[in-house]
Amino acid sequence: LGLVLKEKGRIGESIAAFQSALAIAPDYIHAHYNLGNSLLESKRYDEAISHYRRAVQLNADFADAWMNLGNALRDKGMLADALAAYRKILQADPDRPDAYYNMAILMKEDGRLDEAISCYQNAISLAPEHADSHNNLGLVFREKMQIEQAIESFRRAVRIGPDNPVYHWNLSNVLLLSGNFEEGWMEYEWRMRVKEFPNR
Repeated sequence: LGLVLKEKGRIGESIAAFQSALAIAPDYIHAHYNLGNSLLESKRYDEAISHYRRAVQLNADFADAWMNLGNALRDKGMLADALAAYRKILQADPDRPDAYYNMAILMKEDGRLDEAISCYQNAISLAPEHADSHNNLGLVFREKMQIEQAIESFRRAVRIGPDNPVYHWNLSNVLLLSGNFEEGWMEYEWRMRVKEFPNR
């Protein structure tokens, strides 16, 4: 019932349904997990974290619960704890590209650029057609002024997502930095399609 209510957007009612299930069966792992999801959607981070923690206490290999625990901790600004949760996913399921992807984002935010690169590369090795991983890897390379590597990453993002103007815009910047003005200015025209682009 809780899942049906959540799918219909009736989040408050879904929370009540999952709470009722836990009143009957306090160790019902999926009720803790699904309640955490509804609470997270409601931005009730502390409560969501509590239920995700209980879910992983009941099953330490519950990778999806570790993932959403990490997401809740990240949204609450607890980056070190979020990273620890994402690492737990990889202990349970080492072939989760989304865990590496989320870790990479936090590594970059923390200025740990080499670790971010490694995480994005691991994500790409597991999900080579995930365009955002290539794009974000390119952003890290650009920040490190490794321009040729950035160009290669943005080109791969453009190949996978040819209609995404952000990928073209990022490619244009590094092409211009590299001195490839002809192609760089061509790609620069995609700026007109980027939402909230300044001084259009």
